[in-house]
Amino acid sequence: MTTWDRFKQELKILGIEEAEHASAYLVLPSQENARWAFPLISNKAFKVGLMLYSPSTQKGKLYKKYLQIVPIWLLKKIERKHLAYLQWKESPFIGKDQCPAFFMGNGGPHSKVTVQVQNSSGPCSYLKYTYSPVIASLFQNESAALKELEEKAPSLRVPHVINQSKRGNASVFQTSSVKSLCGETVFDFTELHVRFLVHLCFATKSASLSSNGQFYVGTKKMLKQFPGEEKERINALFEQCIATLLPENLPVSRIHGDFTPWNTVVEKGVLSCFDWEYSRRECLPVFDAIHFLLQPDMLNSQKPLKQIWTVIRQDVQLLSYFKQIGYPARFIREYVMLYLIDILLFYHLRTEEHSGQEQQLINRWKALLHLLEEREKA
Repeated sequence: MTTWDRFKQELKILGIEEAEHASAYLVLPSQENARWAFPLISNKAFKVGLMLYSPSTQKGKLYKKYLQIVPIWLLKKIERKHLAYLQWKESPFIGKDQCPAFFMGNGGPHSKVTVQVQNSSGPCSYLKYTYSPVIASLFQNESAALKELEEKAPSLRVPHVINQSKRGNASVFQTSSVKSLCGETVFDFTELHVRFLVHLCFATKSASLSSNGQFYVGTKKMLKQFPGEEKERINALFEQCIATLLPENLPVSRIHGDFTPWNTVVEKGVLSCFDWEYSRRECLPVFDAIHFLLQPDMLNSQKPLKQIWTVIRQDVQLLSYFKQIGYPARFIREYVMLYLIDILLFYHLRTEEHSGQEQQLINRWKALLHLLEEREKA
């Protein structure tokens, strides 16, 4: 059974079925390894569907440009082996004047299908569903985060919850869209990103970093479960960083948890942010900014770690962000080391097997942590 065959079975819970003479879809990269499905109903529907595809590599960006310029009638001929046909007449989540586009996930243990529901104006909502209790808990977490932000930071551009329900054994989560056809994925860390994160920090600030706070206690609990011979070393690094930072009375607040270019969009001078399922309360706010700058480069296995570290410590907007939220820039190494320890703990304590890409990331995070540790000793 191909990836697409399995995916078709799951779609039935949303009221979506394959049928002859239904709406044509381009399935990429293939039906054997399906990751995206874009509607070929019209040029506009296809253009909106492609908003789900935010490649970070040059090859991927060039391929997206190719898809954007080739007429649909020609794509149907060139890519006829990649076509499928879907209908959603009885779907409770998709209206008759709407159509879906699909991203099947990255293959990791927390991967899930994302359905972009769109109308003639652009994306109007996003659907996620899962049969996994672990991922269902992420839906609950995202719902709680969005409801808190609606109360404490109503001017921040984030989605609101539309539907949170069960369909048989599946959990379904639907939010509004903060995207439009004019939105742009920006990979640079700009003043707009700084402004968003500063607002998030001060709107949700709950305490200061302390040895009895949620971040410290939670991390120590995870460290006890950390496997292998590295436990003592990483615990010592954590305590060293915390001891350095405790006297600074640093604020802790809610963080997004996966603040990346592909989870943000910029339109008309305003930044919007979505996918809050990894959001956390009483955490170091600098983690979001560091993650935004690090993650795209860490995914590029060809980029040297020393170069990445140099870019991070010299980023003007990052230093501005530190200053605005009261985090002294001279402790940038400690912030990055704590971020690396935090994300390593998160991935190591997953019970599921890591994907190839995740294992590569884990190895690079470890290597960067070791690099900073050695520089600290020097």
